Amino acid sequence: MSFKNLTLEEFTEELAGGSATPGGGSVAALATALSSSLLKMVINLTEDNAELDSFSSDLNKDIRDALHLIDRDCDSFDEVMEAYKLPGETEEEKSKRRQAIEEGLKNATMTPFDTMKVSFKLLQISLKVAKEGNKNAISDAGVAGFMAYSAVKGAYFNVKINTSSIEDEEFKDPVNKEAEKMMEESNQMIAQLEDYLKEQI
Repeated sequence: MSFKNLTLEEFTEELAGGSATPGGGSVAALATALSSSLLKMVINLTEDNAELDSFSSDLNKDIRDALHLIDRDCDSFDEVMEAYKLPGETEEEKSKRRQAIEEGLKNATMTPFDTMKVSFKLLQISLKVAKEGNKNAISDAGVAGFMAYSAVKGAYFNVKINTSSIEDEEFKDPVNKEAEKMMEESNQMIAQLEDYLKEQI
């Protein structure tokens, strides 16, 4: 099933259902898509600002990428679950099962990690849009920033829960370090955005 193609009502019903997918990773990706869409709206409402206009094509791509990540998160989770179901009686089966789980967890890590990278960029843009965009839509720029921050933070914890089960240190250490860095900088940016909104509104 392609969750990105569902109506909002259908998606929320699936989300509230008894299946593990879609889950938090897909919601973080959806928040990313909404953030990007809202930023583009504010830019479209802003006249004569070449710098903000230059973001538009990238925002279109971010929307598409984020929607793709909704389904990719479900697929990567399913891959891990299938790996855990593999037989593990003989030593050879156990080895193949461990390898499949490890590879599945790596894929499941990279999906929220990619969500983090897109939403982190959107949070950076939201600060500029809030400051330079149409002042009548400043609260919309704020909402876009808060959605991006929520996506960063949610995806961050999905990265962490997956890397905690991965044995390959050479894979997970750089991922964890970059995720920590993005999270730390995001905490600073969201504080700046909130302070600016409070000053202006």
